[in-house]
Amino acid sequence: MMNFRALKLTGQAFDLTGERYVTEGKKAKAYGAGLDAGIEFEKAKAKLYKYHTQVENTEQAESHYNLAVKRTGVVEKINEYAEEELDETLEKSRIKAEQAKLQRKSAENKLSELQKQLGEVAS
Repeated sequence: MMNFRALKLTGQAFDLTGERYVTEGKKAKAYGAGLDAGIEFEKAKAKLYKYHTQVENTEQAESHYNLAVKRTGVVEKINEYAEEELDETLEKSRIKAEQAKLQRKSAENKLSELQKQLGEVAS
């Protein structure tokens, strides 16, 4: 009988060992599934960072654009003021030229008067 019982116990030990390996296999599969889920989570996280990076790049581009628009406005205003300044300089030059003409005419008139007076005295 002892042989039968020993055989039965040995069989049960093998069955138990087999079940243990089945359980360990399931445990390994579950662990692997957890790792797969972790990998997918990390991929999603990477996509999130990529999205945030793109948002930052877009905001920086918008900031550069807004600065360029501001620069254009400043340049246009500077040019407007420069045109006004040139117009004023031109007008000042025109007035000076007109004054010079009037001074010349006045000097010519005075000379003419002096010549008449000298002509009358000489006659």
